[in-house]
Amino acid sequence: GKPRGWKELKKVIKQHVKKKSEIAKDGWKPSTKAVTELQNELGLKLLPEVVHQKWFRDPTTGLHSNDAESEISKLKGWMRKRYGSIRGRAAPEDEVDHNLASKVDKYIFLNLIGI
Repeated sequence: GKPRGWKELKKVIKQHVKKKSEIAKDGWKPSTKAVTELQNELGLKLLPEVVHQKWFRDPTTGLHSNDAESEISKLKGWMRKRYGSIRGRAAPEDEVDHNLASKVDKYIFLNLIGI
């Protein structure tokens, strides 16, 4: 369905990844090319590549490239339980949720202190 080439990934990274972020990635060629092209422009720090053919979780860094996807899934579950429903992007008829950032902050805080 959705385009998943390096050009599309580059647009998504520019729009959603903060400057000077640390990036964990696997060896997928489109993501490698997109991140490499944006590395200097956004000041990205590339973490060592996670190679799934060698190990599930990198023994040196402890990273797995699916960690971010896992956290997003947990956040969505927490928000649905607490607020009923969430939507990644507002539908044209919806009022934009201006409190989304504070909800994400609350989720992170509560998870850091173990509640």
